[in-house]
Amino acid sequence: MSQRLRSQETVNQISLDTRISRKRLYELEEAYEQGRSLEDKPRSGRPRKATTQMAGRVIRTLQNDPTLGFKEVRDSVNIGLPPQNQISDRTVRGIALEYGLHSRRPAFKPLLDEEDMAARLEWAQDHQDKNMRFWGHVIFSDETKVELFPTDRRVRVRRPIHKRFCGKYIVRHIKGVKPSLMYWGCITLHGQGRLEEIIDRLDGPQYAGILRRCLPEIIRGQNLRAPILQEDNLRLHTSPDPTRVKENLGVRRLDWPSRSPDLNPIEGLWSYLKDRVRRRLPQTLEALERITLQEWARIPPIIIASHVRSIPKRIQALITAKGGDIKY
Repeated sequence: MSQRLRSQETVNQISLDTRISRKRLYELEEAYEQGRSLEDKPRSGRPRKATTQMAGRVIRTLQNDPTLGFKEVRDSVNIGLPPQNQISDRTVRGIALEYGLHSRRPAFKPLLDEEDMAARLEWAQDHQDKNMRFWGHVIFSDETKVELFPTDRRVRVRRPIHKRFCGKYIVRHIKGVKPSLMYWGCITLHGQGRLEEIIDRLDGPQYAGILRRCLPEIIRGQNLRAPILQEDNLRLHTSPDPTRVKENLGVRRLDWPSRSPDLNPIEGLWSYLKDRVRRRLPQTLEALERITLQEWARIPPIIIASHVRSIPKRIQALITAKGGDIKY
C-alpha cells in the first residue's frame, strides 16, 4: 500500500490480489505509517450460546432426518427449554456447518430390495474380469424423454435484492402434460449411433424396426466383429420380433441386472444431451427435434469413450457396495 503510487497499482487491484477489503487496507497503511503493530488484537467475540449437549441434539436431529430445515430443527430441539436457553435457526445452521453437514441436492436412485442387490452383486462378480477389449464390442442402448419446457430445480439466477419477480429472473414452466419427444439411442466405446424417435408407445414391432435400421449402421461404421447389445429388462426387448432381428444380425444380448441405470454409461450422456438442448431454448416441437438431433451428433467421442471406460470402475464400486447404490 505504501508503494502503490510508485508501482502505479490501485487499491482495488491490491484488494483483489490480497483478498483484503479496501477499508482494512487503509487501516493497515495508517498503522504502518504510525509505527503501530499490524497484528490483529485478540478479541473475545460473542459467547457461544449452544452448549455441547445442545449441539449434539442438533446433529442427532439432522442425522435422523436429513430433509429437515433449520427452522424445523430449531423448533424440535427447543421443546421444553426455557426461553433464555433456546437457540435460533441461524445457530442451528452454524452448528450444521461446523460438523460438515452442508445442504446438497439428493441423488435419485431406484428402490432396491435384497433380491435386486444380490442379482447386481452376482452380475458384477461375473463381469469383473472383463477388460476393455470385451466392453469395446458392447452396444449400450436406452430410451429417454426430452421435454420441450423442462423444469430444472438446479438452475440459479443472479439478481439484485427485491427483484425476485422481475421477468428476466423468472424461470417459466407450464402445467399439465409437457410436450416432449421420446428417443432410442445407442453408444459404443468409439462413438454414438443413430438417435431414433419413438412414435407413440414403444412396442415389439416398432423396436424391431429401430434395431433393423440402427444396428447394421453402427456395426459397420465401427467395425464391431462380435457385437453385443446391452438392453434393460423390458419385456418388449425380448419379444419375438426384436429377437429375430438380433439373431439375423448376429448380435448377442448382454445379460443385465434389473434396476441398474447406474451401470449403463449412456445414462450420463442423456443428462449431457438434455443440458445442451435446454441451453438452446427450443420453443416448438419441431425446434426441439432439430436441436436434439444436432446436439446428439455433436457429443465429442472423447466424452462417450470416458463414460464407457468407466464400466470396470462401476463394477468394482458395485462389488464394494455389495450390490447397493454406487456414485454413478
